[in-house]
Amino acid sequence: MLAIEIQRILDDANSQLEQVDETLQEMQEEGNPDLEEADIFKLDIFKAEFQTQRIEVQQSLDFVKRMWNYALQTSEGVTYIPEEQFLDPLPYEIEEYTFYESNAMQSRSELRGVEAGIEALRNSVEATRAQQYPLLFLGITGSFAHTPNRPRQTNPFIINNSNYASAGVGFGIRQNLNFQSIRNRVEKTEIEYQRVNDLHKAVTDGIVLEVNEAYREAVIADSKRKQTDEALKIARNWVRNEQLNYDLGFGDVENLLEAVQKELELRLNLKQNTFELNKRIAALYKASGVSVSQMTINE
Repeated sequence: MLAIEIQRILDDANSQLEQVDETLQEMQEEGNPDLEEADIFKLDIFKAEFQTQRIEVQQSLDFVKRMWNYALQTSEGVTYIPEEQFLDPLPYEIEEYTFYESNAMQSRSELRGVEAGIEALRNSVEATRAQQYPLLFLGITGSFAHTPNRPRQTNPFIINNSNYASAGVGFGIRQNLNFQSIRNRVEKTEIEYQRVNDLHKAVTDGIVLEVNEAYREAVIADSKRKQTDEALKIARNWVRNEQLNYDLGFGDVENLLEAVQKELELRLNLKQNTFELNKRIAALYKASGVSVSQMTINE
């Protein structure tokens, strides 16, 4: 889209240069005293430099098309054309920095993964430490059988499988006597737990730095685009004023060329700054854990 916009700007610039060239030729044929030879030389130099820029832009556009076609594996003779033909800033509103940092702390998947690892290792440390202590247990057992029409056996030393009742209770203790091995496992688990805690701090610091940098670049890109847009409005008024002076017969060729050149430069800068702004906003969304697809919800 940026390449298409630049090509469109250069096409408009070519039309404007042709108009200026025709005006200078008419002034030269009429022997207009306001026309200086230096003005013609300046226009010729600008036209030569302009043609170089046109070739660079056309080659860039062809390169982009080839890369898109290769990435999308399009068939022979099919060219990828973006759905939108104009590069405009995506709908956005830059919030306060704290909004993006808070969202990153809640949404970044790598931070969630480290926190899950910390919780798992915390449980592992507790389980390993528990192996150092004796295990106490209490057991109760009982059994009962009753069969009608069977005589009861009154002798306590003879088991009657048809009618009987019994109960038992037991208490026990179990202790792992390999204390050194247990201590080694506890130390190893605690070291791993501390390492993951350090990793959590490192990841948090990295995310904070990333969000800070993305926020700074987004704010700067937003300001540059707005200021370029304001400058372009002034340049367009300048061009209209110089063209009006020409129509009235007292215009200055050098001023007109300078005004036209400045307008073209600002138009080009505005599209490049718009492209850069969209990238910076997308990077800010990514750094803060917000889906980039949300940028187009309000379109």
